[in-house]
Amino acid sequence: MLWSLDCALVEAAARLVADHADTQKVMVSLAETNFIKALPFAPYLLVAWHAKPSSRSNVLAILVSCALALVIVWCVTTSWQRPRPIAPTSECLVSRGIFASHFDGKPNYNRWGCFPSDHAAYMTALAMGLCTIHKRVGIACFIIGVMLNGAFRISTGLHYPTDLVAGLVIGLVAHLCIFSCIGLPTR
Repeated sequence: MLWSLDCALVEAAARLVADHADTQKVMVSLAETNFIKALPFAPYLLVAWHAKPSSRSNVLAILVSCALALVIVWCVTTSWQRPRPIAPTSECLVSRGIFASHFDGKPNYNRWGCFPSDHAAYMTALAMGLCTIHKRVGIACFIIGVMLNGAFRISTGLHYPTDLVAGLVIGLVAHLCIFSCIGLPTR
Protein backbone atom coordinates (compact mmCIF):
# COMPACT_ATOMS: atom_id res chain seq x y z
CA MET A 1 0.00 0.00 0.00
CA LEU A 2 2.73 2.50 1.01
CA TRP A 3 4.86 1.59 -2.02
CA SER A 4 1.86 2.15 -4.31
CA LEU A 5 1.24 5.57 -2.77
CA ASP A 6 4.94 6.35 -3.14
CA CYS A 7 4.85 5.48 -6.83
CA ALA A 8 1.59 7.39 -7.35
CA LEU A 9 3.12 10.57 -5.90
CA VAL A 10 6.24 10.24 -8.08
CA GLU A 11 4.07 9.65 -11.14
CA ALA A 12 1.87 12.67 -10.36
CA ALA A 13 4.94 14.89 -10.09
CA ALA A 14 6.29 13.56 -13.40
CA ARG A 15 2.97 14.13 -15.17
CA LEU A 16 3.08 17.82 -14.21
CA VAL A 17 6.13 18.34 -16.45
CA ALA A 18 5.49 15.62 -19.03
CA ASP A 19 5.08 18.12 -21.88
CA HIS A 20 7.77 20.57 -20.81
CA ALA A 21 11.25 19.42 -21.90
CA ASP A 22 12.98 22.61 -20.76
CA THR A 23 11.41 22.34 -17.31
CA GLN A 24 12.56 18.72 -17.11
CA LYS A 25 16.15 19.73 -17.86
CA VAL A 26 16.08 22.45 -15.21
CA MET A 27 14.64 20.04 -12.65
CA VAL A 28 17.31 17.43 -13.42
CA SER A 29 20.03 20.07 -13.10
CA LEU A 30 18.66 21.23 -9.76
CA ALA A 31 18.28 17.65 -8.51
CA GLU A 32 21.94 16.97 -9.31
CA THR A 33 23.59 20.26 -8.40
CA ASN A 34 25.61 20.70 -5.25
CA PHE A 35 24.45 24.30 -4.97
CA ILE A 36 21.03 23.24 -3.76
CA LYS A 37 22.58 20.70 -1.42
CA ALA A 38 25.30 21.67 1.04
CA LEU A 39 27.30 24.19 -0.99
CA PRO A 40 25.63 27.35 0.34
CA PHE A 41 25.66 26.11 3.93
CA ALA A 42 28.78 24.04 4.57
CA PRO A 43 31.05 27.13 4.27
CA TYR A 44 29.18 28.61 7.20
CA LEU A 45 30.92 26.00 9.34
CA LEU A 46 34.28 27.59 8.44
CA VAL A 47 32.92 31.02 9.27
CA ALA A 48 31.60 29.80 12.61
CA TRP A 49 34.89 28.02 13.37
CA HIS A 50 36.93 31.19 12.89
CA ALA A 51 34.48 33.93 13.87
CA LYS A 52 32.94 32.23 16.91
CA PRO A 53 35.57 30.13 18.72
CA SER A 54 32.91 29.24 21.30
CA SER A 55 31.05 27.29 18.60
CA ARG A 56 33.96 25.03 17.61
CA SER A 57 32.59 22.07 19.57
CA ASN A 58 29.28 22.51 17.72
CA VAL A 59 31.05 22.60 14.35
CA LEU A 60 32.88 19.35 15.14
CA ALA A 61 29.67 17.76 16.40
CA ILE A 62 27.90 18.81 13.18
CA LEU A 63 30.59 17.16 11.06
CA VAL A 64 30.39 13.96 13.11
CA SER A 65 26.57 13.90 13.00
CA CYS A 66 26.62 14.34 9.20
CA ALA A 67 29.14 11.51 8.92
CA LEU A 68 27.06 9.29 11.21
CA ALA A 69 23.95 9.98 9.11
CA LEU A 70 25.81 8.95 5.95
CA VAL A 71 27.16 5.78 7.60
CA ILE A 72 23.67 4.77 8.71
CA VAL A 73 22.31 5.40 5.21
CA TRP A 74 25.16 3.41 3.68
CA CYS A 75 24.44 0.46 6.00
CA VAL A 76 20.76 0.44 5.07
CA THR A 77 21.31 1.03 1.35
CA THR A 78 23.93 -1.69 0.96
CA SER A 79 21.90 -4.27 2.85
CA TRP A 80 18.58 -3.51 1.14
CA GLN A 81 18.64 -1.91 -2.26
CA ARG A 82 15.37 -0.38 -3.31
CA PRO A 83 15.50 0.56 -7.01
CA ARG A 84 14.94 4.18 -7.92
CA PRO A 85 11.68 5.23 -9.61
CA ILE A 86 13.65 5.67 -12.86
CA ALA A 87 15.21 2.19 -12.67
CA PRO A 88 14.32 -0.28 -15.43
CA THR A 89 12.53 -2.51 -12.91
CA SER A 90 10.43 0.30 -11.45
CA GLU A 91 6.65 0.36 -11.67
CA CYS A 92 6.74 4.16 -12.10
CA LEU A 93 6.33 4.06 -15.87
CA VAL A 94 5.62 7.77 -16.42
CA SER A 95 8.59 8.93 -14.35
CA ARG A 96 10.88 6.35 -15.91
CA GLY A 97 9.72 7.31 -19.40
CA ILE A 98 10.31 11.01 -18.82
CA PHE A 99 13.45 11.10 -16.71
CA ALA A 100 15.46 7.88 -17.23
CA SER A 101 17.09 9.24 -20.37
CA HIS A 102 18.34 12.29 -18.47
CA PHE A 103 20.43 9.99 -16.27
CA ASP A 104 21.77 7.62 -18.96
CA GLY A 105 25.51 7.13 -18.68
CA LYS A 106 25.51 7.91 -14.96
CA PRO A 107 26.00 4.47 -13.38
CA ASN A 108 25.65 5.62 -9.77
CA TYR A 109 21.94 6.19 -10.19
CA ASN A 110 21.18 2.52 -10.66
CA ARG A 111 24.12 1.00 -8.80
CA TRP A 112 22.98 2.19 -5.38
CA GLY A 113 19.54 1.92 -3.86
CA CYS A 114 17.50 5.00 -3.13
CA PHE A 115 16.18 4.17 0.36
CA PRO A 116 16.87 6.14 2.49
CA SER A 117 17.93 9.42 0.90
CA ASP A 118 21.51 10.21 1.82
CA HIS A 119 20.97 13.84 0.81
CA ALA A 120 18.04 14.22 3.18
CA ALA A 121 19.97 12.48 5.97
CA TYR A 122 23.13 14.56 5.91
CA MET A 123 21.34 17.81 5.07
CA THR A 124 18.97 17.30 8.02
CA ALA A 125 21.92 16.64 10.33
CA LEU A 126 23.67 19.73 8.91
CA ALA A 127 20.56 21.91 9.22
CA MET A 128 19.85 20.81 12.79
CA GLY A 129 23.46 21.43 13.74
CA LEU A 130 23.51 24.83 12.07
CA CYS A 131 20.44 25.76 14.13
CA THR A 132 22.61 25.40 17.24
CA ILE A 133 24.98 28.04 15.87
CA HIS A 134 22.65 30.33 13.92
CA LYS A 135 18.96 29.47 13.80
CA ARG A 136 18.14 31.28 10.53
CA VAL A 137 21.01 29.61 8.67
CA GLY A 138 19.84 26.21 9.92
CA ILE A 139 16.25 26.85 8.87
CA ALA A 140 17.35 28.05 5.42
CA CYS A 141 19.51 24.93 5.10
CA PHE A 142 16.55 22.72 5.95
CA ILE A 143 14.15 24.46 3.55
CA ILE A 144 16.57 24.58 0.61
CA GLY A 145 18.73 21.53 1.24
CA VAL A 146 16.14 19.06 2.45
CA MET A 147 12.72 20.20 1.30
CA LEU A 148 13.48 21.90 -2.04
CA ASN A 149 16.20 19.47 -3.06
CA GLY A 150 13.99 16.59 -1.94
CA ALA A 151 11.11 17.87 -4.06
CA PHE A 152 13.34 18.00 -7.14
CA ARG A 153 14.77 14.52 -6.47
CA ILE A 154 11.25 13.08 -6.04
CA SER A 155 9.95 14.89 -9.11
CA THR A 156 12.79 13.60 -11.30
CA GLY A 157 12.41 9.99 -10.20
CA LEU A 158 15.56 9.75 -8.10
CA HIS A 159 13.66 9.13 -4.87
CA TYR A 160 10.30 8.15 -3.49
CA PRO A 161 8.73 10.35 -0.77
CA THR A 162 9.41 7.67 1.87
CA ASP A 163 13.12 7.80 0.96
CA LEU A 164 13.13 11.47 1.86
CA VAL A 165 11.20 10.93 5.11
CA ALA A 166 13.51 8.08 6.16
CA GLY A 167 16.58 10.21 5.41
CA LEU A 168 15.13 13.07 7.41
CA VAL A 169 14.54 10.78 10.41
CA ILE A 170 18.09 9.37 10.17
CA GLY A 171 19.58 12.87 10.04
CA LEU A 172 17.53 13.94 13.04
CA VAL A 173 18.52 10.84 15.02
CA ALA A 174 22.21 11.28 14.12
CA HIS A 175 22.09 14.92 15.24
CA LEU A 176 20.35 14.10 18.52
CA CYS A 177 22.68 11.18 19.29
CA ILE A 178 25.91 13.09 18.72
CA PHE A 179 24.84 16.31 20.40
CA SER A 180 23.37 14.40 23.38
CA CYS A 181 26.46 12.19 23.77
CA ILE A 182 28.73 15.22 23.79
CA GLY A 183 26.38 17.16 26.05
CA LEU A 184 25.69 20.02 23.67
CA PRO A 185 22.25 21.62 23.45
CA THR A 186 20.26 20.21 20.51
CA ARG A 187 18.12 23.35 20.25
